[in-house]
Amino acid sequence: MKADNLKFLMNQLRFTGFGEGLFGSLQEKMEAGEETFVLQAVHEEDRDGVLEADLYFGRGKQEDYWFFNRYLATLTVGKEKRSHSFQIRQSGHLNTSFLQAGHLLAGRPIYADYAGKNEHSGRKVWMELDLERKESPERFRVRRYFDSYGYDVERALEKTGLKAQIRADQLSLIIEQLQRGYRTKVG
Repeated sequence: MKADNLKFLMNQLRFTGFGEGLFGSLQEKMEAGEETFVLQAVHEEDRDGVLEADLYFGRGKQEDYWFFNRYLATLTVGKEKRSHSFQIRQSGHLNTSFLQAGHLLAGRPIYADYAGKNEHSGRKVWMELDLERKESPERFRVRRYFDSYGYDVERALEKTGLKAQIRADQLSLIIEQLQRGYRTKVG
C-alpha cells in the first residue's frame, strides 16, 4: 500500500462528505490487499429519513493503487427506500457529495458543476433525479437544466411573492441554500 494513495483516498472521502470516520476501515482494507471492497456510511437525517451509502473501491492496474469508484446512496423514509449510484470522478472534478445525494433522493434539485464529458463540462447545472423513472436498478434518470434553460432562483422567488418576505441581507444566503438542495425558511 502506498501512503500517497491512502492520503488521496482519505481526501476524496473528506471532500465527498463522508468525513474521517471511515479512514481506519479504509486503511485496513488496503493493507489487507483486497482487490475490491465496500465501506458503509450512515448519516441520520432528521427531516428526510436515514441516509446510508455503500462506497465501492477497487484496485487499479498498478498493483498498489486503489480507487474510490462510486457510492450507492440509499434514503429510507418510513418503509420507502430510494437508491441511486453516484460515480466518483478521479481527475479533480467536483463529485456529488453524500449530503447532496440525500437532497436529490429526497426530491430536491441541486445546482452544481457539471462534470460530463461533452461541451457542457465545467458549466453550472441544476440537477434533479426523476424519482418516477429508473435507467437501471441502481440509477434514477437524471434531469439536467443548464443556465441556458433560463431558470433563475431569484426570479422564481419573486414570481411566488416570497422574495418580498426575505430581508435583503438574507437573500443571497437563501439562494445559496436552495442551490445546495436545502429546505429553507423564508420570512
